[in-house]
Amino acid sequence: MSKISNEKIEKIKEEILRVLYECYPEFKYTHDVSDLILRDDEFTLNLLKNLENLKLVKILEESKGANIKRKWSLNQIAYEKYKELVS
Repeated sequence: MSKISNEKIEKIKEEILRVLYECYPEFKYTHDVSDLILRDDEFTLNLLKNLENLKLVKILEESKGANIKRKWSLNQIAYEKYKELVS
């Protein structure tokens, strides 16, 4: 498997933020985000966790037994900053 450059990873993160911006304030499941950016679920989850550590996105976890479903949304502050950039 080939390695993705840091520059491309940053562009994929930007795409994730764009997807979450467009559906704000709704939450999107990890699977839905990965479908929209055409990436693997686990890869997308790792990038979303990274964005969460940067306080750009927030997570809502639904736990039912062994299954954990994660829903994601932009942090309100990140939404406002992104809105300024887009306008």
